[in-house]
Amino acid sequence: MDCEEFETYLNANSRVVAIFRSQALTYQHSRNRQRSASKRWSETAVTSVVDKMVSQFIGLKSIFETDFKRHSEPRLPSTVQINH
Repeated sequence: MDCEEFETYLNANSRVVAIFRSQALTYQHSRNRQRSASKRWSETAVTSVVDKMVSQFIGLKSIFETDFKRHSEPRLPSTVQINH
């Protein structure tokens, strides 16, 4: 399973991305309302920031690539010594 398949699976079998996007949008709108009127972002800018947040969240991709793809089973760090 590569990253795209993982993301597709996640979207098809979970609402986590939709929930995260909704909460990120609420958060960014809240922050935008706190800005002075002259410094408020357009809806396009808010949406762009939310898209970046979602991409970082799906940046589970990096977790996927490092933990799941490289290792078929969990391994101890090389610094850990096991005494028998």
